[in-house]
Amino acid sequence: MAATVVTGATLGSFTVQVGLARQSAAVSVCDLVDAHYFKSASGEVREWAENCRRRAQRLPLLASRADAIGAINEQLSLLDVSHLFLYTPDENRALWDQEARDTGLRARNIDGDYILFEVLEGSPGARAGFKPGDELRSVDGYDISGAAEIAGTSGTYRLVRAGKPLELSVKAEALAMDLSPRWTPLGNRTHRLRIQSLLARHFDRETWVEMARRLKESEHVILDLRGNAGGSFPAMLRVASAFFCEETRLGTIYQPQNDDAGGEADLADELSADAQLEQLEGVAKLHLRTFSDYPCYDGAVTVLVDADTSSVAEILAESFFDRPLSRVHGMLTAGQVVMAQWFPISGLGAGDFSVSIPIAGYRTRAGFEMEDEGVIPEKQLLYDAARARQGRDSWLEDAAADAKF
Repeated sequence: MAATVVTGATLGSFTVQVGLARQSAAVSVCDLVDAHYFKSASGEVREWAENCRRRAQRLPLLASRADAIGAINEQLSLLDVSHLFLYTPDENRALWDQEARDTGLRARNIDGDYILFEVLEGSPGARAGFKPGDELRSVDGYDISGAAEIAGTSGTYRLVRAGKPLELSVKAEALAMDLSPRWTPLGNRTHRLRIQSLLARHFDRETWVEMARRLKESEHVILDLRGNAGGSFPAMLRVASAFFCEETRLGTIYQPQNDDAGGEADLADELSADAQLEQLEGVAKLHLRTFSDYPCYDGAVTVLVDADTSSVAEILAESFFDRPLSRVHGMLTAGQVVMAQWFPISGLGAGDFSVSIPIAGYRTRAGFEMEDEGVIPEKQLLYDAARARQGRDSWLEDAAADAKF
């Protein structure tokens, strides 16, 4: 077999082709936002789109893929709206398939200390011997910068357990996480319904109906939405329908670009993203109304939310302000409430790159815009560090102990 000779000229041509492809990908992101963003008719967005294209065309041909992605996301961030982001294949897998390189360690920052509140079963962290209540001090000698770092960072952790120093090593591995709803008895006819994700995959009708029937086992349900980054609008409505025993409008998805065409509809009980987009076409307003054919629980509910409760999980939490025998406790939520569509992007390399673009806004039944505002709980909570170091959840314990409504 003859040897392949790669000349400087050949390498230079390939580099230019790669650079041009990345420039083209950046321009296509600008074009997609200009065409689909629900506020694209505004002068501000039109000016942004023109600047976006100019910057994309000036992207250096020698820019690395990471630099190109960073430049695109920096430009997207200038519009200051949630759900506007370019995702890499790894990020897409983590978002949609809940698969990522992960230690299985979940921590909270409580009074400046990172304390584990969960170690996923069967995860590298569990095999390494980490336990809820461990206070993590450093990894490989470096200070810890955030809880997300702990979930994804391999290394040797210095920690404190029950007042004693300890070192444990862990290596992040490919991990598939099960974020389906969990039903746990807490005693005294109180149960916790933990919903970590509202992705459609967790809410097929038959499975959710069986879960909804279990609600009647309880006199007090703690609906735990902490850390829930959202998901599907119809999936969220299926959950809400198990708590609102009369058909109730929670709010409205709106599209200013369709105001002239007019038209209104109720979002159908269809989990398919294509079905939702088809319904949205040609209408100015798509109402989010609970469905009438699900088992329904009318007892007491405490909803727990935090700063990581986002998107449709925020809509779900906010709806309980209008439900009898309900209260919402915790921390101010993320304030990221729009309807987004994902578009594939080519030219950045192998794998499924995509950009999410807000194609519609959301207003509550009272006409309130939740984007950039979030849900303000009726009662603000702080974690009890002493209990956290014992592996206990003070929010959950206090909600279960408080039966007064």
